[in-house]
Amino acid sequence: MIKAKVRETINANGLFPDHASVMVALSGGADSVAMLRVLLALGYGCVALHCNFHLRGGESDRDEAFVRALCARLGVECEVKHFDTAAYARQKGVSIEMAAREQRYAWFAECLDAGRGDVTAVAHNADDNVETLLINLTRGSGLRGLTGIPVRNGRIVRPLLHVTRGEIISYLDALHQDYVTDSTNLEDNYTRNKFRLHIIPMLEAINPSFKTTACRTAERLREAAEICDEAIAAKVARIRKGDRIDIALLSQERAQATLLHAMLHPLGFNSSQIEDIRQAITAQPGKTFEAGDCRLTRGRDAFVISRASHDDDETVLADGDTTPFALGTLAVARCTATEALAEAKKSKTTAYLDARAVKRTLRVRRWRHGDWFIPFGMRGRKNISDLLTDLHKDLTAKDETYVVTDGGNIAWVVGERTDNRYRVTRDTEEAIKITYTPNQINHIK
Repeated sequence: MIKAKVRETINANGLFPDHASVMVALSGGADSVAMLRVLLALGYGCVALHCNFHLRGGESDRDEAFVRALCARLGVECEVKHFDTAAYARQKGVSIEMAAREQRYAWFAECLDAGRGDVTAVAHNADDNVETLLINLTRGSGLRGLTGIPVRNGRIVRPLLHVTRGEIISYLDALHQDYVTDSTNLEDNYTRNKFRLHIIPMLEAINPSFKTTACRTAERLREAAEICDEAIAAKVARIRKGDRIDIALLSQERAQATLLHAMLHPLGFNSSQIEDIRQAITAQPGKTFEAGDCRLTRGRDAFVISRASHDDDETVLADGDTTPFALGTLAVARCTATEALAEAKKSKTTAYLDARAVKRTLRVRRWRHGDWFIPFGMRGRKNISDLLTDLHKDLTAKDETYVVTDGGNIAWVVGERTDNRYRVTRDTEEAIKITYTPNQINHIK
């Protein structure tokens, strides 16, 4: 029964061909041991991968010894990787569970890249699928969260996903195959274990076929999600053009939160922020939202996506180099005064500075309130904020204005005006040429 189910799952989902080399994530527990035995029985070539996370003292070493002995008896090649998971968790600032997961899948990817196998099979089963669905439902989830665990995720495959834990135990009993038990699976201080040990048995008391019906529901929701994704993608393509989300078009849609989630969640915005953004549809321009290095600004007629940066963020402009910064690149080169005098007024994207006037390392940063300079051809100071107002810059354009600095002085408002103190004259011996090339990095995908 279990072999037929696994074979059907592999073939129906095209998980891997008959001649594939399958790397089996083998913990030593019932699920992974059953997966190895089934795949071998079906004739697949297998390599076992075992992770020792050193989290359970002697139990971790017991599991490794069991896996090594089992593979030796079955004639299966076995690779073991040791991890200092606690140290990794401290270093990365993540939970122990997340640390183990990240280390595990990173190693699997390394093995795949090294050609150790064609896919990595992990032993998630139907019970795991139901638990995931219920956890997501409890925490709050969109449609995708209710589709459970995917049978394939890139090069990670799950051939046991339609097999219940009860079927796995019965299969191992029939083979007289032993396995190890992770003692933490019996503790109910973990969320997943609470569902496994208490909540799901209560639901099965109401409906003995609950696991089967829940998995079937997840499959239907997965199909529905694919249809919804296509419809959402079509609407997003109409509403979002590059780095701009058209507010008028978004206002016409009923599912504004869903569309904003599709556009902004991949950029790092959470559900609470997305709800605030939805409410900002009817607000005045000027409100900004940030998530990581991404910023969303409510403009007059659109939400504008850009890179967020902090006032202290500065990029050094090295002589002779082309240096990327938040809005494009700045190329710095030396040139003659003759060239500078001839070309200075031809393009706003190129600045020429008298090399003798530059006393410090040139840097580029976002402008700050209080910044001032002496505009080319003038003697008096002018605040950058006043310049931007005179240029009729909107809030988004103001926010995306950068300056090239020489120590505490501003030498160039990028793309606009140079400082008169750095002007090139007939007495200039050598000039510094800075060329600005804007790009589309504000178009964050």
